[in-house]
Parts: sequence; C-alpha cells; structure tokens
Amino acid sequence: MIIGIDLGTNNICISYYYNGELNIIKDNQDNNFIKSLIAINDSIIITGNDVLNINDKEWVIIRNLKRLIGISQEKIIVHQTEYSIIELTSFLLSKVKKIIDNHLQEKKISLDYQIVLTVPAYFNEKQRQSTKDAFSLCGMKLFRIINEPTSACITYYHYNKNFDKNVLVVDIGAGTTDISILTSSKDDDGYDIYEVIATSGDNLLGGEDINNLLFDYLKLEKTEINIKLVEKIKHDLSKEEGLTDIYITSEIYENLLNSLKDRLLNPIIKVLEIAKLDKNEINNVILIGGSSKIPYFKKLIELYFDQTFDYIIDPLTAVSYGASLYGFKLTSNQLLLLDIVPLSIGIETIGGQFIPIIDRGSNIPVSKTKQFTTDEDNQQEVGIKIYQGESQFIHENIMIGEFILKDIPKQPRNVPVINVNITIDVNGLINITATDRKNFASSNLVIENKNKLNDDDIEKIIENKKLNDTLYNDYINLIDNFYLFRNYFEKINFNTNINCVNKMSDEEKEEISNDINNTNQYICSILSIFENKLKLDISKYCNNLIEIKENDIKRLVELVRLKNEYIKTKYETLILNYNNSEDLLNNKIETTAEIEGEFNKEILVIEQDYEKEFYNLIDQIHENMESFEIADKLKLELINFITNLIEDDNKTYDEKIIILNNYSDNLTN
Repeated sequence: MIIGIDLGTNNICISYYYNGELNIIKDNQDNNFIKSLIAINDSIIITGNDVLNINDKEWVIIRNLKRLIGISQEKIIVHQTEYSIIELTSFLLSKVKKIIDNHLQEKKISLDYQIVLTVPAYFNEKQRQSTKDAFSLCGMKLFRIINEPTSACITYYHYNKNFDKNVLVVDIGAGTTDISILTSSKDDDGYDIYEVIATSGDNLLGGEDINNLLFDYLKLEKTEINIKLVEKIKHDLSKEEGLTDIYITSEIYENLLNSLKDRLLNPIIKVLEIAKLDKNEINNVILIGGSSKIPYFKKLIELYFDQTFDYIIDPLTAVSYGASLYGFKLTSNQLLLLDIVPLSIGIETIGGQFIPIIDRGSNIPVSKTKQFTTDEDNQQEVGIKIYQGESQFIHENIMIGEFILKDIPKQPRNVPVINVNITIDVNGLINITATDRKNFASSNLVIENKNKLNDDDIEKIIENKKLNDTLYNDYINLIDNFYLFRNYFEKINFNTNINCVNKMSDEEKEEISNDINNTNQYICSILSIFENKLKLDISKYCNNLIEIKENDIKRLVELVRLKNEYIKTKYETLILNYNNSEDLLNNKIETTAEIEGEFNKEILVIEQDYEKEFYNLIDQIHENMESFEIADKLKLELINFITNLIEDDNKTYDEKIIILNNYSDNLTN
C-alpha cells in the first residue's frame, strides 16, 4: 500500500489509491486537511487541527515549519526546552502517522504501507534530506520523494486522458511557488511516461506573503488584527463572487496583489525560455496550492497566455492524489517519471576550472563517472570540491561540498586514474564517490547543500555562462600554453643533466637553467594576474612589464605563446618528444555510462586506454632513468629507442607497451 502525503506549509493532505478509487484520509473530526501547526506548553505537545481549539496564551504555537526545514540550523527554545526543526516536523508527522493507522484499521486494510512524499521542485538536497530524516524519526517508511508540480500533473492526466500535451503547472502554496512544464505519453509497452521539460519558481513566494500584505494594510485601518482574521478575510475575498468585506474591498485587495505580479510572471517566462517553447505552445495550465484559488492569479495567467483554461482538478487535493497514483503506478509497473537536474554538477580541476559531470537538464535518476588524475608527483591524496552551476570558472559557481581521497599509491603526476562518480537518486539526493583505480581506495560524500537557489539565482548563473564563453576560451588557451611550457621546462632540465646527450659546461647549464626559470616565473605571473582579473577585475602589473587593461587578455595569451615559441626554438635539441600529446589541461578520460531500469543500475564501459598507459610507462622510465645502473651511452640508446617507437605507426599501443617493457628490462638486467 502506498500513501500519498502533500506536506504543505499550512495544510497536510493524505490520500491513497485503493480498488480503483482515490481516497482522502480524514482526521477524527472528519476534516480533509490537517493543519501544519504545533502547540507546546511545558512538556505537553499538541499537533494538527487540535491546535485550533487552543486559546490559552501560555501555549506557544509554531507554524510554517516547511519554510525552515533544511534551511535553519538554529534550535527553537520553548519553555527552556530546545527543539530542532527536524524534531518539530517529526512531531507533526507522528500525528499524521496516527491518523493514517486509525483510518486503515477502521477500513480493515493492512498497516504495511509506505509513503510517497511531495516537496517543492526547488527544494535543495539538504531540505529533502532533512524532510527524510523527520520521517525516519516518526517511524514511517519513505518510498519516494517527488516534486509537487509533477505530482499534480499525474493527477491531471489521470482525469484527462489526452497525452502528448505541454502542460504548465503553477503551484502557489502557502510558502513557495513552483512552475513546471511537463509532457506525457504512453510507450509501446503501455507505460505512462511523464517527462519534466523545465522547472522554475520562487521558494519565498506564497500565501504567507499575501497574509503579510493584508496584515500591513489592515493594521493601519483597524487596531485589533490577528492572523485568524487575516486568513478569514483572504478566504472571503478569494471566492469567485469577490465578496466585499467591511475592512477591505476586492478592488483594494487586487491592488495589493499587483505588487506580486512580476514575482509570479517572471518564473513563468523563464520556464518557457528554458523549455524553448512559445507561450502559444502551452496546451493547458494546472493551478494548484491553496493560494491558486485567488481569482486574481487565474486572471493574471489567462491574460498573459491570452486564453482560458480548463481547471479540472481540485488544487487542494491534486498534489496528494498524484503522489498516491505515482506510488500505485510505479509499484505496478505502469509509470515512468523523467524528472530533470536544474543545474550542472561537477568538480574543480586545474586552474580553478569547473568540469561538469552531470549536465543541467539530465533526467533523474542519473549516475555519471569521469576520470581524473593527479597534478603532482607522488601525490597521495587529492581534495575534491563539488560545485553546482553553469560557469566554466568555479568562483562563479556554488560549492556544495568537498572531501579528500587518501591512500593514492605514489606515482608520477598524470599516472593515477581516479574515477569520480556522481549519482542523483530518485529522491533528488546527491552521492559522490572518488575511487583510485589501482588500489581501489575510495571516499564518499552525500551532499548537504547549504545554498538555497531561487529561480533568479539559476537564471543569473546561466546568463553568466553565456557572457563568459569568450573569456573562458582565452583562459583555456593560456592554461594550455602554461602546461606546454611546463613540459618543455621538465624536458630541458632532464636533458641538460644527461652528459651523454650534450657535453655542456656548468656555465652553459646555469645559463639555460636561469633562462627557463625566468620564463617560468614570467608565465606564472601572467597566469596569476589573469586569475586575479577574473575575480577582482582590477589592473595589476606583471614583473613591471605588462599592465593589464580591459582588452588586454588576448595580448597576454599571445605573449605566453611567443615565450613558448622562443623556448622551443632556442632549445629544440633539448626537447625530446616523448610525452603524450593529449590534452594536459583536463587530465581526464570521459567514460561512457548506460543507465537502465528504475533502480538506476549503471554499467560503466571503460576500455583499457593503451595509449595512455604507453605514455605513462615512458614517464616512469623518465623519472627512474637516473637510478638505472647503466652507462650514459645506453641511456642515450634508450632515449633514441623510445623516440623511434613513438614514431612507429605500424604497431598498436598495446604492442608498443610490451616492446618497451622488454627492452628496458633487458637493458637493466
């Protein structure tokens, strides 16, 4: 048995699908909805609709917990006792559990049930995890967490069998507003497929904001005002006939609501942009949430779309009903829900770059893996920082977590292979694992996102990505040149110290060393200034040679390129081409991943990269050559052998590995 719960800011609605019918679970007073209220007096705690009967001022009444869960870490102190937000939420859910158990016992239905819970689409990972923790405390089994607009759309399609439509869901609750565009279809096997095309919203816009507008106006007109009176007036004014109250007219009420007009329309406009749809391509609009019953919002939406819509579902029960239907259809293999990732998620790499692992718009659940490596020789641990956003620069994205992978075997840089996997489960929770492929050392992190993103935040992130694409290409060019020089630097240092290659005097070696060290400092200074400019946008000097001005970025890249050409031309005989020419910037190999089935089983197809192993073997020989107990003449022969082997196009890389291993073994034995 699956129970659907719409855990609203003001009201809780509970339902289930049984014997082909949707049923509301009422409380012992025959109410369809349970108030999201808690009252505390010393050690006595009362929850739900029973709180409405309390008039004693000694009781402390707590409301709007949904707005705080996963956001506030502060304790609420009541009569010298501390309570966490999760703990208080679990008290409320314990009441819900009791109501469910009593109802099922009365109907003689098994108490072996699980919960499908709905949350706002823009609840972040920490908010979802905190809600999940509250369920664990009260002893209920949570089957799935789904988004409220998605749930309402499932109810819509249940009553309206027209598939393949673009449906806009506008969910105006007491504390949040969610906007989603969904489409639905049936596949060849008869599955109902619900796909979320785009989401948007405002986590801080809801009925409570309307209450505040009314309260502020009424306290100027009437001395005695309280929240119950405000709720009553709002309820009366929200009736279709536009009832005029003695304290405020419908016209004044609508003028107050005009201040919220843009906050509702902007997310609608943005969700259409994300979905790449014209407003004329929306086939229907679903209005849900208690505040959606206000006639003003309906008129505003119809005016924007220049058409009327069929509001065929109850906005107060649609979300809970959808959760029940979702659970029933999922457990009976009748449904496939394709939700999406609102922003790309990835990690920081060399030079403060952001490499996405899961792209924005990916369907949930999803699991992707990419390979990375180390940046320093004998590096035994790496810090992995996880970011969310669309910019190529990490300082413009939001860090949502970090951890350290330890016990990496000592190896030259670029040799270790580190698999970083990011998984987003069906409840929207993020799990990250980093594993060293050689010794399987592993570290794991479940993300608890402390950043609460509203639609404006996300839109700004996406716009910044567009503005910075050109800047990013320049930055990549600069980084490429930096790592190209670093390879020259290492090769020249290596070769100037092998007497068999070139009989150099100490003075000659010192001259070369000074030249390349000065060049290294020069290029590092340019790189540092570039990064400072990205972060601070200020003018600085590089060794008193270069003044950074507004349009000088391309000139910097060209200066670094010219320095590289200078070094390459002057010391060409000391630069042996034995390194892999692959991209030294990203230091990664992308894997392919196939996601199948509802449980998100992942099959990683990682083919052995013989080319990378071949060049890694050359790097190891390079690192250990000084320790070889062989004559300089044989060392030179080994270098020439490697050079010829690289240029041999008739052999595969796996054959080259065997040949090189055999040659070096014979040389040192």
